[in-house]
Amino acid sequence: MECTQTTIEPPLEPSSEREARAREPEDRESEDPKQVDREGWKLLRDWPGFAGMPKEPALKAWRAMPPGDRAEAAAKFPHWLALLKAQGKSHIPAPATYFRERLFADVSVPDDDRPTVAEAKPFGPLWQAARLKHLLAGPTVEPVLTRIDRMLIGEGRFAEADLLREKQAKTGFPAINAMHDKASFRQGVTVSLALEPLAGLMEPVPVGSPMFEEWRREHERRGWPWLPDTGAQPVVFFPRGGPVGLEEFEAAVKRLNEGCGNDGGQREAAE
Repeated sequence: MECTQTTIEPPLEPSSEREARAREPEDRESEDPKQVDREGWKLLRDWPGFAGMPKEPALKAWRAMPPGDRAEAAAKFPHWLALLKAQGKSHIPAPATYFRERLFADVSVPDDDRPTVAEAKPFGPLWQAARLKHLLAGPTVEPVLTRIDRMLIGEGRFAEADLLREKQAKTGFPAINAMHDKASFRQGVTVSLALEPLAGLMEPVPVGSPMFEEWRREHERRGWPWLPDTGAQPVVFFPRGGPVGLEEFEAAVKRLNEGCGNDGGQREAAE
């Protein structure tokens, strides 16, 4: 029996790619080495921790790349850093590794036409992400004890800390109170889509369940305003794992703030 040997031909490259590859040697010859180095230093000076790294391996790897790869590596560098931060990675690979292994190749660049905000439905994950991020930042109005409050404290009828928490929950977060007012009429708020990573940390919690009551007690403990009437809402979204999940959520908020500035919070629609 004869065996037929099958030869697999390499796929044909699009004509534009073939032409680009054919031009590469010519492009390299026409390049100014000093300009190549200047472009490399422009990228490398913003590299986290580069001051303590050896410089020559990075420049050598930069010079070895085709011009098109160098342009792509530079353009995608900030998006690559943002991706590492979003993934919670603390180690930043060395520049030479980034260049040689083409770590930029699979990094996507956000589409400028992509919406930056969305309407967050009451009690949903994006709504709750904006709400809790705001609460974790602390009150915007400090609670003040009145003369009567101090008299009641002096008589031993109330503890000062308890009164301050109660007042903070009522008046310390006016933006959240406005958010709650809208939610009571089943109206959402306009929220930055930069908060989507935080929304991904949420889980549905049935209204009235033991976990729901745990969250209510956590709000009271922290002096946070509790949710408005949820009506027929079957679930409300909170960070996974109950109140202990706030630690992971707060760490994610910190990474988000470091990555894009202290914005991306709640923005009510101008209506």
